[in-house]
Amino acid sequence: MAIPASALQNFEFVIRRTFWFPMVKIIFWNILVYGLDIFFLFLLKQEIFIVSEERLRIVFNVVGLGGTIWILLRWHAIKYTLTNTKIIIERGILNIDRDTFLFRNIECLKLHKTLAGRICFFGTIEMYAPTLQEHVFLRHISNANKYARFIQRSIAQQQGGQILYPSDYEQKRSHLERAKRKVVKGNLF
Repeated sequence: MAIPASALQNFEFVIRRTFWFPMVKIIFWNILVYGLDIFFLFLLKQEIFIVSEERLRIVFNVVGLGGTIWILLRWHAIKYTLTNTKIIIERGILNIDRDTFLFRNIECLKLHKTLAGRICFFGTIEMYAPTLQEHVFLRHISNANKYARFIQRSIAQQQGGQILYPSDYEQKRSHLERAKRKVVKGNLF
């Protein structure tokens, strides 16, 4: 799918982060907290230490709720904005830090997907800016393949119109060609 250069000239949109990742973190956090709650209640029944059951329940409920709120606040504290020439990363809720990375300074782009990311359609885009000697991460974003292609085309446009990165089709084709060469080479010997 080729995007005309006129479509890449002036755009700006916010990249959505996936909701699956914080939900999984919240589920594991609550399993841990309430597992510890059950363990301490077991110790309480064995009379190893003396604390009232109500106080113990209140403490673990507050810890579980506090951890859930903390995970959600940290998740919503990061916002990625993509334009035709730069990526803007804003971090924070009360105090907001804004980092701007120009595409002309980015040299390398990688897409990382875990098994959970493949199932739930999210991933992490890693970029390297050698002029700043810094790695830039867009973590756990929905439709990471689509955004990686947008970023690749924007980088190519900023660096003189050359596509620096092979498309998915070219990567698959070259992988198949290498596999065929290995099979042919293996049969010759």
